[in-house]
Amino acid sequence: MIIQNRSFGTYSIDKNGNFSVGAEWRLRQEAPEEGAAALYEAARVWAGNVGEPFRVPTPEGGFTLSEELKVSSVSFKELEGGGLVVAYQAEPATGPELLGEVTEKIDRDGVRTRSASWSVPLVSADPENPEEPELPASGEPEESLLWPVPGTVLDWEGGAFVCESCEIKTNRLGQQAEVTVSAREVSILQLGGITDSRSADGERQRSVKFFVTDAELETFLWKYPLGFQAEWAGGRFYCDKIDTSPYGVIGNEVTLTAREIYTHLVSASRSEEFVSFSRSGGVRRQIVWTGVYQVMATEVFKFYKLTGTDASGWSEPNCIVTRVTPVRKSDIEYQVTVEAQHRNNPGLFENYTASDRSDLGGRRDIRADMCEFRVTPEQAGYQLAANGGREAIPGWSASSRCPFRSSGKLAENLVGAILHTLVVTVTTYHRGSASGVLEDMAGWTGSRVLTGEVADYTGSYLKVRQNCDETCDDAGDQYTRLTRSYQLAPNGFEWNPGYWDRH
Repeated sequence: MIIQNRSFGTYSIDKNGNFSVGAEWRLRQEAPEEGAAALYEAARVWAGNVGEPFRVPTPEGGFTLSEELKVSSVSFKELEGGGLVVAYQAEPATGPELLGEVTEKIDRDGVRTRSASWSVPLVSADPENPEEPELPASGEPEESLLWPVPGTVLDWEGGAFVCESCEIKTNRLGQQAEVTVSAREVSILQLGGITDSRSADGERQRSVKFFVTDAELETFLWKYPLGFQAEWAGGRFYCDKIDTSPYGVIGNEVTLTAREIYTHLVSASRSEEFVSFSRSGGVRRQIVWTGVYQVMATEVFKFYKLTGTDASGWSEPNCIVTRVTPVRKSDIEYQVTVEAQHRNNPGLFENYTASDRSDLGGRRDIRADMCEFRVTPEQAGYQLAANGGREAIPGWSASSRCPFRSSGKLAENLVGAILHTLVVTVTTYHRGSASGVLEDMAGWTGSRVLTGEVADYTGSYLKVRQNCDETCDDAGDQYTRLTRSYQLAPNGFEWNPGYWDRH
């Protein structure tokens, strides 16, 4: 069983001045095939019982037991993504006693503050020396899990407050402590500082956590939308992920993650392949460089018409760009793969001169390329929900809004997935000028979807593009080269004519 701390240290004060502390742990199976019943049974054994010491997470991922707090309730909740949440609530083992009443003030700006004091019996740290109390005369709240430190969010009588101060004083005999907590009402609060990290490929990320009440959540998420510049993270950082989880019963913990996005070369790799020996016995090699760029969407145009230009800036000398493949990753980011070949590669020159013009009347040239198709949330039938997740689009119809034939919404795991398929390009030659094929080209555009054979392979095809140009065969007779490209439906799907005839 895999155990992770989900949240810790949610403090509550009820109307009678009673303190309690909450924590949540996530439990998942190492072998999911064991089933939910086995997980429940293992979780109940692990969770323990009411009255036992409170579990305090450690930086290493485990926990220690606090005798200062005793578990007052244990509950279990199943998660949609698999696993269970074990939620604890704990109360002081030797409860503090409220001194007097809670003091509440409202300043001229309408901000509410509260303060209260409690009397706490102290236990001697050294039984043989009762003059030495467990807490020092000027105690710090960090030494006691029971008391919140400044900056901690409190659920004070059902309202959200942030602790401004926590003072601990002991009497001369070290037998009693007086603890005074002051807090102000809050609706949005940054929890800690901004963390900076790098992924395995060197990509920089920054994240920050906020406490947000339910009433302010929608406005807060509108202020920090996905895909837009994250001013809190710095100039080249854009909001990439938003996670929202309950913070007790008074609000939410919202984690914003921003990723650094700018146009730059991410990686460059060189491949070398043996082709053949020449007549003189020399080695003929094919040298290919592949560069992968992260590109801002507003700058992807800079990579258009790059083929045929010099690539010595990121590859070895005497290389030219032969292929550019932009892939859209989001509204603000593209991944562009640039291929460059050495000018001496066997066959490179012929590829660009189209020198073979024999037997045009009986020729059919076929080329197949791997391509990618990314399913958008709208195409699958989903939209962004207020909590950052996905929800069904009301009134969505698969017959007109889904690119594939489907009786309903697509599986949610297809959203954003890259589906690999083929683009088959067929080139035929027709005797005469281009005007002789225009009627045929106009008829080809009547429907975007073709179900049948392309290059002797039966499938569901999307008509991608067609073009024609005039040429001559080796004898000097005029021909028109007609090129048509078809995209095969990925993953066994069939294209939906009701969608593509409108797009």
